[in-house]
Amino acid sequence: MVNGHYAIALPGEFDARLAIGHALPRKSVWRKDAVHPPFGFFAMCVLAATGRRISYRKTHGVTDWNLTTLRTLIRPAIAGDAVALHRSRGEMPFDPQTRSIADTTALIAAMDRRASPDAAGWQQFAVIGRDDGSFLGDIGVNFDTPRNEQAEIGFAFAVPARGQGFAAEAVGAMVCHLFASGRHRLIAQTDARNASAQRLLEGLHFRREAVHLASWAEAGQWFDEFVYARLASEIAPMTESAR
Repeated sequence: MVNGHYAIALPGEFDARLAIGHALPRKSVWRKDAVHPPFGFFAMCVLAATGRRISYRKTHGVTDWNLTTLRTLIRPAIAGDAVALHRSRGEMPFDPQTRSIADTTALIAAMDRRASPDAAGWQQFAVIGRDDGSFLGDIGVNFDTPRNEQAEIGFAFAVPARGQGFAAEAVGAMVCHLFASGRHRLIAQTDARNASAQRLLEGLHFRREAVHLASWAEAGQWFDEFVYARLASEIAPMTESAR
């Protein structure tokens, strides 16, 4: 993580400063069939943005990082995403990225050479609209070593995709999948000015754990950052009425 942004640093509005950005949904849906490998025990993922409880199964054997929600497809970023991802990053209201398109392309290419999407380090995931195949935004995950079972998450969504719930829908699905794959703790950091990112995280039951004072420099000024976290054990138990 770089100052609350994704390690590959592609910041954004809705970005939990997470080197990337987001929005809020009318409908957050996590398809029960989105995780295909053998399952361990059931747990509950609560997407507070909708108040809907969606079950998923938890297992350390989850290896499929191509996710599907009601309106989006989420997959590891590929070279063909570079231009759209670079453009959306440059439109972020807080610390828009200034790297060159060549640098963005090289970052994605380097990720594509990783042993697996969830190997230790940062991995960018593209969020694609299911209706028209358009690039909606991206989610960045900084995977810790398997022993630590933790990860940092960030996100950034393109201007046309904001305000329609795509970010909460996609980020909520990724949060569920990270817990289902055995992660014990997730964190996110946001620029203190980024109220949209904070609402999204709080809607997904992340709690604000800390404030880093004057920890992020932008245009010659210093800004505070908020640190959010959520534990797998904080997932609400499923009741009969919620089944």
